[in-house]
Amino acid sequence: MGENDPSARPPERASRLGGAIAERTWSGAIAVLVLAGTVAAITGPIGALAGLVVAATWYGFGTPYAIAAAAVLLVGLFPDGIDGFSFALVTTAMVLLVLTVAARTRRRIRTGTVALVSIAVLRGVGWGALETWPLWIAVSGTLVAFALLSYGLHRYELVALGLVSDDRSSGVRSDGEHADRSADRTGGGEPT
Repeated sequence: MGENDPSARPPERASRLGGAIAERTWSGAIAVLVLAGTVAAITGPIGALAGLVVAATWYGFGTPYAIAAAAVLLVGLFPDGIDGFSFALVTTAMVLLVLTVAARTRRRIRTGTVALVSIAVLRGVGWGALETWPLWIAVSGTLVAFALLSYGLHRYELVALGLVSDDRSSGVRSDGEHADRSADRTGGGEPT
């Protein structure tokens, strides 16, 4: 094995997590700076520190973690609630960051659409639940909506990748044997 043998070198990765969500690109850097600047503009000097935490989280771990950090920090920065305009500004900055990731995928439109619909559904459920119910019920409802949405996307992904069949009439039982459904429908045996 020589020095130029590709198998002798460690694999190159974009970051610790690998993949498009953890790549550090100029468009992602600009989007995370817009998000950090938005948080700083809304909350003042303490928001500038929170923005730096968001940017450092993006640099170290990737986009999903930066968005999660921004959401958690906003809860801490606005313990009594955030007004609608500020909420819309921060959400727009988060959407911009998500779309920079979607732009680097092979299926930009599909990925962007799924991201935007997911964000809209979760933000809408969270906002509506918070306006209607006490905080603990609103958080629980939002988490349930998130779990259901995630599971639905996961199942769609499995079917889209061909890892499971979406045909319910295949006649395959859970033990792998083929079931004879005609005997069940006619009461068994030969028709008379």
